[in-house]
Amino acid sequence: MQGALRWCGRIPLERAALIWEVGAGLALLFGGGVPVVVTLGDGGLTLCPRWPLRKRHPSVTVLWPDIAGARAEPAGWLTAHGRVALLPLTVVTLDLPGDTGGPLIITGRGAGGLVAAVAEHHIAQNGDHRG
Repeated sequence: MQGALRWCGRIPLERAALIWEVGAGLALLFGGGVPVVVTLGDGGLTLCPRWPLRKRHPSVTVLWPDIAGARAEPAGWLTAHGRVALLPLTVVTLDLPGDTGGPLIITGRGAGGLVAAVAEHHIAQNGDHRG
């Protein structure tokens, strides 16, 4: 597989609360989304919270069979909390049909390569062009 194997981004606080036990105080710190590192692995995509959450909240893996597809779209230059980003942002949506929480949305810089990695994995595993 070519290209990046890790992406930094943010997931909405409401979604993070479904994944990890997070308190209401996080809304003050991470109103614009919880910072995560997404790592491509053999089993799926691993979400690891960045500092200061890393010590208390373990990484979780979204398994490849659970990911039906992925798409990216430009998000402009404003973060979810209204600050101007230094680089243009991309919103990546991972379709998780079996998850009652709905799709997993990750906003970051240069995250479009994540969609290509998901599509490439599906092609390699299934021989199709999902994603």
